[in-house]
Amino acid sequence: PCFHTFFIDFPVTMCYNSITISLEVITMAEENAVLKYKGRPLMRKDAIIYYGSMADKYIIMLQVLSSEQKDGYKLSGRVSVQLQYTDPEISSKDRVVKSAERDGLYDAMELGSIWLERALSGK
Repeated sequence: PCFHTFFIDFPVTMCYNSITISLEVITMAEENAVLKYKGRPLMRKDAIIYYGSMADKYIIMLQVLSSEQKDGYKLSGRVSVQLQYTDPEISSKDRVVKSAERDGLYDAMELGSIWLERALSGK
C-alpha cells in the first residue's frame, strides 16, 4: 500500500517497501522503519519535524509556518529551522543555538543537516 506525504516541496507517492526522494537522500526500508534523511532519524508531529537523535548533544527542529494546496497536495511554504541542545535541564529558550527561516522544506532540511553535522563534529 502507498500513501502520500505532506509538507514536501513536490508531490511524491511513497510505498512502504521502498521510498526514494532526491537520489535516495530520504530512505525507508520496511513498514516499521524510522524515516531517515542523510542517515539521521526524522520524527514528525503535526507541523513540527525533529531531525537527529535525542541521544546526541544537538537536534534540528523544523516547523512548517505556512503551506499551500497544489494539485490536491499540501505543500510547505515558509519553514523555521532551529539548531537546539537536547539537554532537558536547559530551559527551552536557552536550548536554541541557531535559527533561520527558509522557503520550502528541502532548503530548510539542507540548512538543518549542515548545521547539525557541523555542531556534532565540533566545527
